[in-house]
Amino acid sequence: MNRKIGRVVLAVVALLSIGMLIVHVLVRRQVDETVFTVSPAVRQPDSVKYRQLTIGDHRIHAWITMPNTLIKNNTAIVIFHGIGESLSDWINVQKMLAGRGIVSAVFDYGSPADTISGQSGTSLRPLTDDVQDIIDSVRRLCGNDLHLFLLGHSVGNAVLLEMYPRLTAPFVKGVILCNAFSSLKKWLLYHHQISPAAALLFPDYLDNTDNVRNVAQPMLIVHSKADSVNYFEDALEIIRSAEYRHRSIRFVPTEEKDHNYIYNGRDHAGYWAPILHFIDSI
Repeated sequence: MNRKIGRVVLAVVALLSIGMLIVHVLVRRQVDETVFTVSPAVRQPDSVKYRQLTIGDHRIHAWITMPNTLIKNNTAIVIFHGIGESLSDWINVQKMLAGRGIVSAVFDYGSPADTISGQSGTSLRPLTDDVQDIIDSVRRLCGNDLHLFLLGHSVGNAVLLEMYPRLTAPFVKGVILCNAFSSLKKWLLYHHQISPAAALLFPDYLDNTDNVRNVAQPMLIVHSKADSVNYFEDALEIIRSAEYRHRSIRFVPTEEKDHNYIYNGRDHAGYWAPILHFIDSI
């Protein structure tokens, strides 16, 4: 009798495990369709040198802006933007960076065809390959002495940290997280998008408090106390988690700046001042 009960228990556990795996796969697919959407660019950079790349099987677009003069040990930033943003949203930031002698790359999370279907045609793994191609393109442009920084904004932080261990970029000098949530699961909970019961079925996906521990390079975290999208306490939670791995973390809390001030604020250059200082100091 005990053996029969044991076999029944094992069968139930196996079925539950398979069921959870299926749920996790479906949830991740739905998350990818939401996160990796493409908003069409309404204008292109002007008065600045730039290159448009079309790469990968999904033919995503990336804009690389450059200063007038490239030097051997040029600094470059690859920007992982937030959900629903377009390349056009970052034009003024890219102009500002080019004016300071910094190469920058901003890219879509899918192909322009995705704007027609209303959903993403990509997922994390192929997008990681595309980002690797972007990084390699920046390196070919700037040379082997490139000083590269990876910067995330909003959900872009989660995309950056999720794919970070799979990227081959030993020349990355630092990672910059701006306005990050602690984890997608917690974000959905505190914005009442899912119930606590549904959260039990949600996979550990796009969890910044976990993935930040993979970063060994110096790190800067910038977060506004006035951010109503990703709460200020999330940044503190990410910092506490990151400190388990290393102590080379700088934190810049800001006051009265909304979630997207990094690119659309009246003084977005002021927002970038501590970021540029961090870059210059490494």
